[in-house]
Amino acid sequence: ELLIGLRVPAGLDDLDSRRRTVESQFAAAQQALEVADAADTDARRQLSAAPARGPLERARDHHLALAATQAELSGVRVEHPVAVRDRQLADAAVADARERLRHARSSYDHETRADRAAALRPSLMAGQQCPVCEQVVATLPPARPAADLTSAEAAVAVAEHALEQARQTETSAIATERQRAGERDRLVAEVARQRMVLAGAPPSAASVSEALADLEALGTAAEQAATALREAQRRRDDAAGAVEALRGETAVAESALWTAREPLVPLGAPPVVDDVLAGWRELYAWAQQEAALRDAALPGAHDAAAAAAELARAATLKFEQVQHAATARRVEETAAARAEQRARSDLDALDQRIEHLLGAVEFAPADAEAQAVLHRLDALDEAVRRADAELRAARGARSAADARLAEVGRAVTAQWEVLHTARDPLVVLGAPAVTGDDLLAAWTVLTGWATAAITHCDGELARALSAAAAAREDRDTAGRRITDDVAAHDVPIPTDRPVAAGVLAAVAEALAVSRGVRDRIMERRAEAEQLRADRAAAEEAQQVARMLGDLLRSNHFPRWLVASALDILVADASASLSELSGGQFELTHDDGEFLVVDHADADAHRPVKTLSGGETFQASLALALALSAQISTLAAQGAARLDSIFLDEGFGTLDEATLDVVAGTLENLAVRGDRMVGVITHVPALAERVPVRFSVTRDQHTAAVVREVR
Repeated sequence: ELLIGLRVPAGLDDLDSRRRTVESQFAAAQQALEVADAADTDARRQLSAAPARGPLERARDHHLALAATQAELSGVRVEHPVAVRDRQLADAAVADARERLRHARSSYDHETRADRAAALRPSLMAGQQCPVCEQVVATLPPARPAADLTSAEAAVAVAEHALEQARQTETSAIATERQRAGERDRLVAEVARQRMVLAGAPPSAASVSEALADLEALGTAAEQAATALREAQRRRDDAAGAVEALRGETAVAESALWTAREPLVPLGAPPVVDDVLAGWRELYAWAQQEAALRDAALPGAHDAAAAAAELARAATLKFEQVQHAATARRVEETAAARAEQRARSDLDALDQRIEHLLGAVEFAPADAEAQAVLHRLDALDEAVRRADAELRAARGARSAADARLAEVGRAVTAQWEVLHTARDPLVVLGAPAVTGDDLLAAWTVLTGWATAAITHCDGELARALSAAAAAREDRDTAGRRITDDVAAHDVPIPTDRPVAAGVLAAVAEALAVSRGVRDRIMERRAEAEQLRADRAAAEEAQQVARMLGDLLRSNHFPRWLVASALDILVADASASLSELSGGQFELTHDDGEFLVVDHADADAHRPVKTLSGGETFQASLALALALSAQISTLAAQGAARLDSIFLDEGFGTLDEATLDVVAGTLENLAVRGDRMVGVITHVPALAERVPVRFSVTRDQHTAAVVREVR
């Protein structure tokens, strides 16, 4: 009945076809995923090996700034010589105007004296004293026409005005020249700084742009590879899902196969193969075959079953008898096994003892050979004792030889000392150096050199005596020439002492006189330098006065006052920002625009809009603190003062460390006692550090304020 009732599930052929299709699609998707993963890994590796974008963008900005600075520097270098030429022309114009003024004043003085002389002539009488100089008038001066003092005064005024105009032009030219020179120096320093910043960066903006383009291409390729990888993963996952779904169906069919086969296993069902369809087909064919065989064998099986039942009854009786006998034999077997185990243990112990003894005597010599070895060992001990005695005697002999050798060495050392003592005074005469360890050879070299040196010195002595005589003659000739030279310079030479001493005394006296003249000249030059310094100081004071006069004009003074207040504001805010940012940032301004100096980026200047949220808050807080302090100091006597400052939020953008720095700064402001600092915040960490708090709560109808003290 089990064999006939076996049925193959429907749809196995379609399941097998779909399984092959899905597995093929999964293999293709897996291969595509591996290719996409390799491409993504390569793209990421190239992107990670590429330089970072931030340094390249900063290098590009620095290159552009360097190009702009160099272009500006080229313009300033063209303008600076023009300013120098204008200043030189202005200097020449001032000198010309000053000369014209001097000439006009001289003419005015001449006309004034002539006018006075003409006015005095009528009161003069020949033979009488002049009422002005009190001298006797010999003859009357000739009559002269009236002097034109008005024209002379007008000429002086015109010359003074021209000089003032020339000086103003000169001052403007000097200021322009200094401005151009300052701009040139500033731009040169800026170019040097920018080049220092660009040290190690790509050599040009084009190379930086090319590197950025390559980096952009690598980024695009990495994104495309990542997109392709995600798409391949999605396709592989879809194929894997289809495979898993089909595997579920296959598992159901396989479970049904096992369930159908399990009752047939006692009947000899064939084993289950990996292919579910083939397993079902094989199991079904076997079941059909076995069902046919059992149908044919069923009548004979009934007869055999009856005969087997009779035999089973007889076999059961015989089995009971045999079982009783087997129980008795098992008891005997257990006793014999225990006796055998004890005997085997004793036998193993004896075997181990025999193996140990055999190992000990395996490499041992025979008795006669061992006796001979012992005799040789005794002989060797005696030889060792004799060798030890000879060794001690040899060591004593060596000690005596060492003592004698040391004595000889000390004698040789003493002789070397004698040699060095004899050579040292002769070193200045070129004595040869002592080399090597041969004492006799060293003495031979030194004595040979001394003999040759004596012969040489005898010849040198004769030549030296001859040279001394010639030198005396030259000295006398030089003395006469020096005397003539000194006399030629009108320096008297004393005759009551030798010529050399007289010349030295005369030259010393003339030198003292010359030095006195030189000192007077130096004093006059110092006076001239002081006059020039006084003149420069006066001109500088004049320029300062003119600049102040220009700044204090009604249309310039407010602008100057605002610029000065802005400088003070930026300086105070820069100090506060440096403290808040841990020394990283400072503030400056240019043409009314606030800039931040980033010390962590080679002191780069950049707009404040490039700061992050927390950094922007720090800059705003620094400006607010500086503004409140400056307004307090600018308040007039008796006017209302700004004694309080309120900060409304912005603390949520700060990290924990920066928030702690800001809170400490606010606490320091409150501790100084010169103003009240109020904070409006939702940050609990900051609110807990405020000593006096006003907690605001509200509902749908009203709001409540509660004062809290820490």
